[in-house]
Amino acid sequence: MRNEKDKNEMKVDPDYAEISAPVEGSNGDYTVHTARAHDIIARILCALAAIVLWLYVMSIDAPEWEKTLTGVLVEIENETQLAENHNMSVIDGYNNTVSVTIKGKKSDVDKCTAADLRAYVDLLGVEESGKHQLSITALADAGFTVVDVSPQTIWVYTDRIATKRVKVDVRLYYQIAANLGLGATETNIQEVTVTGPADVLETISSARAELDLGQITTSMTQRAQLVLVDENGDPITNPYVKSDTSDILVTVPVYAYKTVPVTVDFKYGYLNSDNANVSVTPSQITVRGDPQILETFNEYRLIELDETKIAGDYSQLVKLALPDGIIDADKIGNVTIEITHIGTSTKSLTMQSIDLDVIAPEDLIYSFDEDIFNFTVRAPDTLINRITSSHMRVSIDLTHYDQLTGYVTVPVTITTSISSFTGKVYAVGTYNVQVKLGE
Repeated sequence: MRNEKDKNEMKVDPDYAEISAPVEGSNGDYTVHTARAHDIIARILCALAAIVLWLYVMSIDAPEWEKTLTGVLVEIENETQLAENHNMSVIDGYNNTVSVTIKGKKSDVDKCTAADLRAYVDLLGVEESGKHQLSITALADAGFTVVDVSPQTIWVYTDRIATKRVKVDVRLYYQIAANLGLGATETNIQEVTVTGPADVLETISSARAELDLGQITTSMTQRAQLVLVDENGDPITNPYVKSDTSDILVTVPVYAYKTVPVTVDFKYGYLNSDNANVSVTPSQITVRGDPQILETFNEYRLIELDETKIAGDYSQLVKLALPDGIIDADKIGNVTIEITHIGTSTKSLTMQSIDLDVIAPEDLIYSFDEDIFNFTVRAPDTLINRITSSHMRVSIDLTHYDQLTGYVTVPVTITTSISSFTGKVYAVGTYNVQVKLGE
């Protein structure tokens, strides 16, 4: 064994060993460990770090990175020239998509989407209607190279341009109360003109407008979009079919029905249920109109009669003349009025002209052409025998005749002079007198 001196004098290469302090519980000797394992681990970590750094750099700045993008829409160019030069339009060939492979820096390629690319076919070489196989050209922004396009061609169908008139078809979806009805739908236009490929136009049946009105309570007008449809109701999706009108105004009349009594008014109120039997046939009518209008329409006042002109029993046929917005739903057309007097009679009376009540300017000179004035009154049977001309007031008004001379016809007003007779006794007929004005 080495002695303590030899141990203390031992030399250790610091690159390959380290001196450890005595371990507790040992005999005090120092332990020497090699550092070779530490060196190996360090080298491995450096290699890993280098690989990670390389991968990071490649992900950011790799100059030749490729990517394939799908769903790139193929546009069709020069449709206008095709129409102008050859009177043709595309029937089919739109909405095609292709896959495009591009190359560039990975950081840029990763950000690129199908919307950043453009693919198209050109119609300049197309001169006849029919089926054409056209090559697809793909373009990318600066910094990218287009590597591949798949597929490389598409089929495009062309046909001559034609024009057609189609009818407007309105479809309504709604709920309506049982007491309401829907009138005929009205539109501001009834037909539209469509232009496009002849074969496609043949499949168009109508220009349809659909409206969801929900719960309907009153008439309404709304704007609706027009969609061209075939006989099965399927939309015509060809983008080269054009219509001269894209929307329309739709008026939906909503009607309520109401039955109301038919009544007759009297100008002066002399006739009533006590002294006349007034018969209206029909006594009620059913009308149709906007619910808001009919809400306050509770009776139909057929006519106002001047009872002073009804000398005896009376009958008249009156044409219905309903207010605006209200329609005779039963199409009756005419109403008959019949009046029969009850408990009243007429009597002829005579009055001296000089006894007429004249309203005139003080300096107006006048005279009557006749000395006697005759008139007729109607009164209850209980009064008729007692009525004399003294119970009546016959008056004329010459206030506005002061600038005239010669003979004039002046209307006469006849009323009762007895307050208790008011409303019961009245003159029947229309009366005038001849008056001479001036010397």
